[in-house]
Amino acid sequence: MSGSFDISSFFDGYHDDNIYFNSPFEYLPNTTDPLKYNRMAIILGTGKWDNTRHESYRLSEILNSKGIKHWLDDGKWRGHDWNYWRDMLPYYLSKL
Repeated sequence: MSGSFDISSFFDGYHDDNIYFNSPFEYLPNTTDPLKYNRMAIILGTGKWDNTRHESYRLSEILNSKGIKHWLDDGKWRGHDWNYWRDMLPYYLSKL
């Protein structure tokens, strides 16, 4: 439900495997078995006033380049805050 998919900027230059494997912008381009991700339901939900919207689009591009199925939903959601996430969670769970 949108978010920061590159967490390296939060660690003042520190980097280890924990940061690497929690930053999909880093590890997904290097994955050698992208089809294993097709067993998961990946939904990137964002909205027009979401300040991390660009990160959802960037992650979608990476997933597309690897042939990983996902749904980029830039639909009815507007912002990046708890009140939107509260509505998004049951909506997306109903789609699984």
